[in-house]
Amino acid sequence: MAMVIGLGSHKGGVGKTTFARAIALVAAAQDLTVHIADLDQEQQTAFEWAQRRHESGRKPDISVDVYAGPDQAMRRADEFDIIVLDGPARAKAMALEIAEASDLFIQPTKGVIDDMAPAVRMFHELVKHGVPKSKMVFALHGVLAAKEIEDGMAYLTGAGYEVIKGSMFMQRGYGDAQNFGLTALETKWESLNVDAARVVASVVRKVRQIVEERESAAPEARKLAG
Repeated sequence: MAMVIGLGSHKGGVGKTTFARAIALVAAAQDLTVHIADLDQEQQTAFEWAQRRHESGRKPDISVDVYAGPDQAMRRADEFDIIVLDGPARAKAMALEIAEASDLFIQPTKGVIDDMAPAVRMFHELVKHGVPKSKMVFALHGVLAAKEIEDGMAYLTGAGYEVIKGSMFMQRGYGDAQNFGLTALETKWESLNVDAARVVASVVRKVRQIVEERESAAPEARKLAG
């Protein structure tokens, strides 16, 4: 059964697909079978990006397909080590479905109140629907300055949620790379690649923590069952 990483947001343009692509690349580089489920049937941004990557001959190839919802993507959970659910923007009901299906649910946001306040409200609503806080994290993306990271961290943690360490600054280089089927880790500028790698490394650490907690809980579950 695949480890499932979900990405969702109250709005578009916050970096969901950027994170999905970068996470998938790191997983593939570690010889894990990874699949991005593009849940935006109208835009199909991740799917079209994967086609550009394939046509350019860039390795590794990233497996991407388009789905109507998380339930369809989860039917393939036995085929992969990791499934990344890349959710559409402004799809309130689907955000809940993605969060419920995920082992880790990431909501990217900029570090300004106009973006963070509705993002926090979305997480609060997911908690009301029974999604555990422990599997929901924020990731700062598209920030303009270090002070924005500092203020964003304070605001989001103050709301009671974990924030992935690191951030990707708003830089044209990230967009340019993705125009050619590359990821935020494969730009022409090493400083941008390093910033992106730090954030993804934090995601990987969180995933490992969840796996370790799951494995340590399994023996206790078997004891109770026995």
